[in-house]
Amino acid sequence: MTTTIALSLVLMAPYTPAVGPLETVSIGGVKLERGSDRPLELRVTFPKSGGPYPVIVHSHGMYGSGDGVRPLTDAFARHGYVVVAPTHGDSMRYADAETRRRALGGSLDNTKSWDERPKEVSLIIDRLAELEDKVEGLKGKVDTTKVGVGGHSFGAWTTQVVSGMTLGRGAISMSDPRPIAFLVISPSGIGGGVTKESFAAMRGPMLMVSGDNDRGRFEGDPGDYRRQAFQHATPGDKTLVWIKDADHGFGGINGRSGARLSAGRLGGRSNPRHVDIVHQASLAFWDSTLRGDARAKAWLASDAISGQGDVTVSRK
Repeated sequence: MTTTIALSLVLMAPYTPAVGPLETVSIGGVKLERGSDRPLELRVTFPKSGGPYPVIVHSHGMYGSGDGVRPLTDAFARHGYVVVAPTHGDSMRYADAETRRRALGGSLDNTKSWDERPKEVSLIIDRLAELEDKVEGLKGKVDTTKVGVGGHSFGAWTTQVVSGMTLGRGAISMSDPRPIAFLVISPSGIGGGVTKESFAAMRGPMLMVSGDNDRGRFEGDPGDYRRQAFQHATPGDKTLVWIKDADHGFGGINGRSGARLSAGRLGGRSNPRHVDIVHQASLAFWDSTLRGDARAKAWLASDAISGQGDVTVSRK
């Protein structure tokens, strides 16, 4: 009886990872050469000692960069992960004057790299051994058998495609069979080549995170759009964490607390509580799926997140 009560109290508490916090190293400007194409630039963040560690490839949102997602990627690394964050072609870093002007005016149509993004995730997985040799201090720290893919916004779309989501009535698939878990923050719904049938082939385990004010490219109620990937996904280890009143920036997960884009369509105000919920859910998910941590799995399966208030969890 005492053991049961103690376990219940643990599962209702905020999630505390079993590993870390560890001292980390973060190295930007790492480049994977691609012949005549522009090199793929990466930020690689990892624990300073120990290993090998599971790998997370984390994809940024539209106009972002691998350097702009550090509130999440640094947290993952501190708790025992090698995190590789690419800078995709839609980054503001590569934008011309007209693209910058449209971005400042609120344009969310900088999707020219749509067919590059999933391939770049696969390229990183292809060349993890090369990264070990290229990045000082990384040798011996990469467990290539335990790879997860995650992302926010356009990075969530990228993650969904890598997991198996098809485009254009199933005509296009860029899935990669090697990742074993997927973190989707601001999941993409129907539109822009994505149909109801597109979600059927998405693999799990998959954790999706969204909220009431999580607006994006497509107009309409986020409460409908952001739930569509979960609703139409094939059942099997899929979880949706819904945060009441959360906006697209989740209070600062990309390090832009207080910033707004497009007259409030994206961004949002600083909210440490929402950042903390995303951190807890994400780390518990990675620990459960990439590390096989039974305690993390039990925490995710419990009412621990929803028990903290303002959060609803759906599973299928």
